[in-house]
Amino acid sequence: MFHLPIDGEVEPLMNLNIPLWCVYGFASAPTIICCKLLKNPENPHNLKAVCIWGYSLHNGVPAYRTIGTTLAAWRGRNAKSDQPPEHWFLDKTKALAYVNFLITPTI
Repeated sequence: MFHLPIDGEVEPLMNLNIPLWCVYGFASAPTIICCKLLKNPENPHNLKAVCIWGYSLHNGVPAYRTIGTTLAAWRGRNAKSDQPPEHWFLDKTKALAYVNFLITPTI
């Protein structure tokens, strides 16, 4: 499948331990999350063990918290539900511009 370049898109595994914006799901109803990808301290050289830590506010405390899965398992689950691949951004403005592009009717 041909993949057009998306302005501001980055390779997530080249951007570990920094805030990223992930746009995923179907184009008709995309989801956006702020997260970090962190290596598993017990297995730091295995990139399949990289965990997703989503940003949230819990009891008034902002923090990155694990969503309980690795990037590899998350991608596998999304693929089984026929979702298109996710897109990763360093810049929230570029991620939101991509969401805006997806949800704007073309007819």
